[in-house]
Amino acid sequence: MDLHLTNKNILLIDFAGRTSPTLLEKIARQILSEGGLLFIASAKESLAQTLSTKISEKIHAFSIDPASDEGRNEIFKAVPQCDVFIDATLPFIGQRAEETNWDNVFTASVRAPQLLSFPYLRQMKENNWGRILILNLFSNAMRDPSEANIRSIEEARAAYASSLSKTLKGTLVSANLCQLNHTGYPAPKAETHISNAVTFLSSEASDGLNNGVITVEC
Repeated sequence: MDLHLTNKNILLIDFAGRTSPTLLEKIARQILSEGGLLFIASAKESLAQTLSTKISEKIHAFSIDPASDEGRNEIFKAVPQCDVFIDATLPFIGQRAEETNWDNVFTASVRAPQLLSFPYLRQMKENNWGRILILNLFSNAMRDPSEANIRSIEEARAAYASSLSKTLKGTLVSANLCQLNHTGYPAPKAETHISNAVTFLSSEASDGLNNGVITVEC
């Protein structure tokens, strides 16, 4: 399937370092198979380099924390123009609020992606083509009061995608949400389905789709 990603600069970023490495690997492999020029960053130490070594030397891996000011500056310096911005930041289901500094998690999951995507969005509008894609989690399992912080983060990320899309009407730039619906039931090949959805939303095949919510059961 030719989705016309050849020579497009694609940023794949996990700002909080909690996204499944196997999911990031699936997405990376799918994008590379479509000819995309892939740049990966993760707050999880050495993960980006590990994926680059495992998958292909064609991947540019950043060794910095993308949620930090230094990381944001280094990424923007190395990738002055981005065609597809994929925010693949996801939480751990079942993690209790008291186990983590949630202020830092919120900043990494919500504020950091906004700060890095803003300058790229301006470029995309100037070029009249581009993609902002945000992965988000919805889970019926998140009923415990201690998981309210996770829900607030995911709601903020969804609201950001929707607000961006409203500024893009009449252009070939789009902001869409890939929502992972964690049902608690077996979902064979879920990561493959997610990577297929992400690649489609990154491509010219999704021209005209803006403010969309593509739901994948996992």
